[in-house]
Amino acid sequence: MKDEFNNRLTSFTTTLTFLDAAGNTGIWLNQKPLMFSSKVSSARSMVEGLREFCRQQGVLTTGAAMDKAREEEECETAGWQVGSALADFFHDAGDETNAAKVEFSEWQWRRWSGEELLGHARTVEQLAQSLVGNPAQAAQAAQYGIDAAAVARVSKETNDYAAFVNAPAAAISGRAALTRDLRNRFRAVDVIFDSMDRLVVQFGNSGTFVSGYF
Repeated sequence: MKDEFNNRLTSFTTTLTFLDAAGNTGIWLNQKPLMFSSKVSSARSMVEGLREFCRQQGVLTTGAAMDKAREEEECETAGWQVGSALADFFHDAGDETNAAKVEFSEWQWRRWSGEELLGHARTVEQLAQSLVGNPAQAAQAAQYGIDAAAVARVSKETNDYAAFVNAPAAAISGRAALTRDLRNRFRAVDVIFDSMDRLVVQFGNSGTFVSGYF
C-alpha cells in the first residue's frame, strides 16, 4: 500500500491506542459528551473493517510499485547468481562466446530493468536449460550449481517479474480502481475521526488528555 495509506492507517490506530491506554479510558468512556463514546465505537469498527479490506486486497504492507521492485530485485539476483555459474562453466569449457553472454557483475545486473533485464534473464534461463537438458553436459554443469533447481529458480523469478513488466491495461486499470476505492474508504474514516476531534476538546479539564490525543 502507498505510504499515504500506511501513514493514515497508522494514525487512526495510534489515536485509538491512546484512548485505550490505562488512565485514559475513564476520562471519556460513557462520559459527557456521550456522543464521543459512540463515535469512538464506530471508528474502531470502521478501522478494523478498513484494515481487513486492505489485508484481503494484499495492499496492507505492500503495493504494486513495491511488489514490482521486489520482483525486479529477485530477478536480478537469480540472473546474476546463475549467470555467474554459467560464465565459469563456459570459460572452463573454452566457450568464450556463451561466457560473454552471461558474464556480468552484480552492479550491471542491478542497473537493468524492464525488457532489458528480462532479456538478460531469459538468456541465462535458456543457456542453463540447454546444459541441464543435455545428457553429455548435465553432470558437469551440476558441479557448477547449474541444475534443474537453478533453471527453475531463474525461470520463476523471470516470469514473476515479467508479469509486472507486461501487465495488461486491464490490470493497471484494476489497480487504479482499487486505489480509488481505498481513497473513498479512508475518506469515510477521516470523517468520523474529524468528528471525534471536534468533540474531544470538551475533556479539556482532564489534565493533558486533550493535548495527548492530538
